[in-house]
Amino acid sequence: MTILSRFRSLTMWLTFRRAVSMATAVVVTAAALPSAASAQTIFTDFASFLGAVGPYGIDTFDDLDQEVEGPVARLAGGYGYAAAAAAAPLNLFFSLEATPGSSDLWLSEETAGTGILFSGFGGSVRGIGGFFFGTDFGGTAVNAPVHLRAEDVQGKVYQTTLNQASPTAFFGLLFDHQLATLFVSMSSPDLVFATANDLVLAEGATRVPEPASVWLLAPGAALLLHNARRRRSQR
Repeated sequence: MTILSRFRSLTMWLTFRRAVSMATAVVVTAAALPSAASAQTIFTDFASFLGAVGPYGIDTFDDLDQEVEGPVARLAGGYGYAAAAAAAPLNLFFSLEATPGSSDLWLSEETAGTGILFSGFGGSVRGIGGFFFGTDFGGTAVNAPVHLRAEDVQGKVYQTTLNQASPTAFFGLLFDHQLATLFVSMSSPDLVFATANDLVLAEGATRVPEPASVWLLAPGAALLLHNARRRRSQR
């Protein structure tokens, strides 16, 4: 990813900055409003997230071309979804190299301030996670707050700001219901581009009774077994 490749978007970005700023302001204002309570579990550790969910798939973005026209249909393992530049004049993405010559690619918005919208998840997807951060005009990761807004199919919303966002900082969510959308955006007034890597989609974990719960159920099970034996002996 070179500075020249992103220079093509600078004129467009300046031309539409006012409109984009208004759209971003609407998003930020809406995010500040109280949202319906939603039951979800938050994870900041990648291994803990994978251990808590059911079957999952990961989209590394390593197969991307340098410039990608959106909305783009993607797969995280066997789970399909779509990615779109939410408010961009042109729905484009850039792929960035984690380091020059690296095979580890990141998905980044083409026009700063528009955000990336992930949607179109399958009916079994209740968990989502990944590495969400900002990159500068040259494609280098920068220390800037990242806004996340997730919504399930029942309209329940979870939103937060990641103040310590970086390419190595994981964030994941597990909802009680099917996931509908995840919106990733930046609030920096400078040219900072919303970027994602290693997006994980997951099903909910099968609930297994805690050991303590099993011991609590044991006396009741023993009583039922005793009564059943008494009934058989009385016949």
